[in-house]
Amino acid sequence: MIETFSTRSLEARDKLDYWNDLIGATWSGLVVDPLHPAFEARLSRWQLGELTMSRPTSAAAVVARRMEQHLLPPRQKLLVHIVNSGECRFHQRGRELFLREGDMAVCAAEDYYRFDIQIPHEILIVELDRECLLSRLSDIDDHVARRISGQSLGARMVHRYVQALWEEARSPDGAGVAPTYSSVLADLIAASLDNAEEAGTVAPDPLFRRACEVIDANLCEPELSPSLIASALNVPLRTLQAAAARAETTLGATITARRLQLAARRLRRNPQETITAIAFDCGFTDSAYFARRFQQQFGLSPSQYRSRH
Repeated sequence: MIETFSTRSLEARDKLDYWNDLIGATWSGLVVDPLHPAFEARLSRWQLGELTMSRPTSAAAVVARRMEQHLLPPRQKLLVHIVNSGECRFHQRGRELFLREGDMAVCAAEDYYRFDIQIPHEILIVELDRECLLSRLSDIDDHVARRISGQSLGARMVHRYVQALWEEARSPDGAGVAPTYSSVLADLIAASLDNAEEAGTVAPDPLFRRACEVIDANLCEPELSPSLIASALNVPLRTLQAAAARAETTLGATITARRLQLAARRLRRNPQETITAIAFDCGFTDSAYFARRFQQQFGLSPSQYRSRH
């Protein structure tokens, strides 16, 4: 049965507190900070077998998960977000994704994450146990915080199937939406992730893409700098900086973000390696600076991140 919650009938002074209580109870640690005083929001949710389906709609806001100090729950959750309308920026695990209508991204529910949403929006969310997808896709953690383009076949199929399930659930005989459909949906999600090329954060600008290739090939070099990248590509530094600006970033920020992503992978996959060694191997020359930047990007210290993954 679909449950629906809305701020519409509440006094203006009560709307945000009500919404934060609701959202925090639905997704632990989540907090909403609206960008405009006139805030309205609506949430529909229902259980489909072992999956939880949610459909939040709201005005512009920043939505972020506060980090909690307790240990990870025994059954970790993944949240599959599909932008049904609007657009947003999604931040998790050192990545920043720009998601448009139809795009899909998987979020680790117990990690720090943030959505920056500048316009009214609606998102379709499928919540499921991590083990559910891990049994279908052994490298599921590598697909977290990666954008799957709404133009890809897999994302389109998942989007249409989720929309169809919502329509059936709202129909007079909606009780007939069988829990077995949850297994079909999990199969579709896993297939779409397994077969999709990552759309990522890189803009289609060919020069910036080439710059990112140089960065990825030289991440472990402490001397890597914007001027060295420009020299390697044989282009003026100002031209390369302009290409990065068109991608709404800077070369320095791109270098740091990709180093942090590499460090996070090393922390997950090499539990015996020291954090200092990982920092130096990923191009950082100061372990304290590395720890501060890692905390800013992931909401956890490197040691906390390792213990959770």
